[in-house]
Amino acid sequence: MYRSYRHGIVPAVLIGVTLVLAGCQNPFKADGSRSSPSPSGGSLTVSLETSLVSGATILPEIEMEIEAYRVRVNGPGPVQSNRINSSRTTVTFSDLAQGDWTVTVKAENSDGVVVAYGSATVEVESGATAKADVALYPLEGSGTLNIFISWPQESLDSPVIEASLVPAGGSEHDISGSFVISPTDAEASYTGLWDTGYYTLNLLLKDGDHVAWPLHVAVRIIEGEESSGVFPLTEDDLLIYGEAPPPPGAILVNLGGDLNNPYNIALDGLVENIDHGEVVTIEMTLDPASEPDEIRWYLNGMVIPGETGRSLRIGPSGVASTPGTYWLSLVVSRGTMISSRRVRFEVNPVGPYRDLSDIDFREMVSVPGGVFRQRSEGEQNSFDHSISSFEIARYQVTYELWYTVRRWAEDNGYGFARPGREGSRGRTGGQPTAQGRHEPVTMISWRDAIVWMNAYSEMSGLSPVYYEDPERTRPIRDSRAGNGIQGGEGAIDNPYLDRSAGGYRLPTEGEWQYGASYQDGTNWTPHNYASGARADHADPAATGAVAWHAGNSDTGEGKKTQPVGTKEANQLGIHDMSGNVWEWVWDWRAEYPGESQVDYRGPSFGGARVLRGVGWDDTVPVTVGFRHEDYPWNARGFGVRPARTVDLSYGIGDFGPAGGRIAYVDEADDFPWTYLEAAPAGTEWSGKPWGGYATEVGLQARGTAVGTGASNTAEIVHTFGDVEPRNNRSDYAARLAHDLIVERNGTIFDDWFLPSRDELNLMYENLHAQGLGGFGDVNYWSSSEISSLDAWRQSFDDGDRGELGKSQIRRVRAARVF
Repeated sequence: MYRSYRHGIVPAVLIGVTLVLAGCQNPFKADGSRSSPSPSGGSLTVSLETSLVSGATILPEIEMEIEAYRVRVNGPGPVQSNRINSSRTTVTFSDLAQGDWTVTVKAENSDGVVVAYGSATVEVESGATAKADVALYPLEGSGTLNIFISWPQESLDSPVIEASLVPAGGSEHDISGSFVISPTDAEASYTGLWDTGYYTLNLLLKDGDHVAWPLHVAVRIIEGEESSGVFPLTEDDLLIYGEAPPPPGAILVNLGGDLNNPYNIALDGLVENIDHGEVVTIEMTLDPASEPDEIRWYLNGMVIPGETGRSLRIGPSGVASTPGTYWLSLVVSRGTMISSRRVRFEVNPVGPYRDLSDIDFREMVSVPGGVFRQRSEGEQNSFDHSISSFEIARYQVTYELWYTVRRWAEDNGYGFARPGREGSRGRTGGQPTAQGRHEPVTMISWRDAIVWMNAYSEMSGLSPVYYEDPERTRPIRDSRAGNGIQGGEGAIDNPYLDRSAGGYRLPTEGEWQYGASYQDGTNWTPHNYASGARADHADPAATGAVAWHAGNSDTGEGKKTQPVGTKEANQLGIHDMSGNVWEWVWDWRAEYPGESQVDYRGPSFGGARVLRGVGWDDTVPVTVGFRHEDYPWNARGFGVRPARTVDLSYGIGDFGPAGGRIAYVDEADDFPWTYLEAAPAGTEWSGKPWGGYATEVGLQARGTAVGTGASNTAEIVHTFGDVEPRNNRSDYAARLAHDLIVERNGTIFDDWFLPSRDELNLMYENLHAQGLGGFGDVNYWSSSEISSLDAWRQSFDDGDRGELGKSQIRRVRAARVF
């Protein structure tokens, strides 16, 4: 048997002892001396205070809960003593003679065993009050620590134990070599004699170099007693490494029992199994609530760097970010006392995300265009607002839909600041549950919402709306930007919009209120009604028929979100436009404009984004006119509802479906197509010949008017073939344009051509001269041939057009029509 003797670090528990003699006021002088005694005696009152509480460690094998205190006073007069229950705080001794008195206090458990002891000497003086503090210590001496660990047979090939004991405030003592390990019996044991006090036991059971099971736990040694830790491990307790999949998880929180410790530790927010991608925040609470000196978190036997607070985040950007089995330990110390808590949890891999066609509550509603009076609740200003037709979702985004799109997005280069929560009480980021999957998603920011809209669009095969570059080639795919307005052009709070894109987006504030108020295109729900209600918000029956709010969202489980679509729809068939959750919209918060507007999108910049609709626990007026706002990075009980632009008409300068700019619109219906789209700037070529110098293509390549570029290009490529005949180059202008392929949002565009002289001029006048399209101030080739030697070119510096030898090298920009 191993025996070790170490210098003990003895924890003290202060018990305030107040001795009171009648008529006595101040027994101590300013210099620390005592006043002169007088011949009379007096009474002595002993006041007790203790901070001993229960916690979880490896225990001594005796009951450590204090049942009573034995207080004894011994001095120049007869000895007096009293036994008081631990719930008592004072005891009084009378008729004490003046002189020095020794006060002793013994703390006993329910079996009468003394578990702590303290004493002090005070002088009782006539006409004065003597006071003293008695420090209670565990009985001095030593006690035994026993540790026994067993594991399933053949589960460890080369069992090794690394262990140390660290006394509170002291240095680490390695006890690895004192363990007796029996690989055959699959067990290990330790016995050692230690001075009384508190220690931290750090132990790693390893299989060769791999940690199989970690232990970080507080230990208390009591004089003459045994503190024993017995750990019969199962296969589920052992950490898995290599290719084996993680086993089903379990949570084991309370290893050990009660013991006098500085803290009783509770861990809130824990779940048995955590999905990969889910966020779980563990909150530590202490009893008593006094601040500890040190907090240390361990994961699988290693200290977690930088984690010294009362909470720990598991999941995205926190610890345990990959599937597997984890042991989490928490060690808290105050003075010379130590408490600990241990948890085991599983991060489970999740299956493939579902197809969108399998997800319910995705329907969109067509909203016809019109004009209505937009007015807010509690504000006097209003304006006439002309709204173009659009689509808006029939339901708020459910957590199931949010989760499905988010999972797809994360597999395709997206990132989210917050993974979303299932309703108001569900899990954050985990797989949808049967009971909560159709409740609205909450705890998402405005930034998360626009990134999710882009992902929803791409997952659905539609063009995203929000971009980080002016050419709209890089959709915004990450909402993790920190607090504070990110206001640069293309930043998360100020994205470039492709207003002609067909993808999902946030509705504007005007679109939201228009859809919430619409009845028949002539009549509108008043601003002080809930959406679809038959009376104003002061009528509880009318409002409660269409909206979940603070007055009716408690259906027996407290106020909470409810499944979408369970209240009556409004006149357009849209549910929950009032109530359940607040919904992010596009606009920055500002006062309404003073004059009529067409498709108003709010100010170009601001400090907070608008929310509409009111939530499940709000007492504000549940009306279509009530406005709320918050910072774009904040996430509370906020949800979202998609909208789409359905009238995909384009104006000059808009982005076309292939990602280029619209250079011309055929409003007179002169052609079988409507739009001329210049190719995206990133497809442009420099230093290319027209080709075929001294070779005449002929009349079929000499069209100069709008509408002739495609036929010019086809004739040139037919005549020249793979290489032009002068210099045998395959990269001649018409061939490059003809062979161009652009892929955008899953759609292939391969109908490009070299623009004619007049088409090229439209690209100059309508785009480059307006600062659009990403052209250079240089010459570009057209497809219009002049002769066997020359073709038309145009300067994008000053617009000059003229002939140029076909072997000269210039820039090339393709175009298409649709």
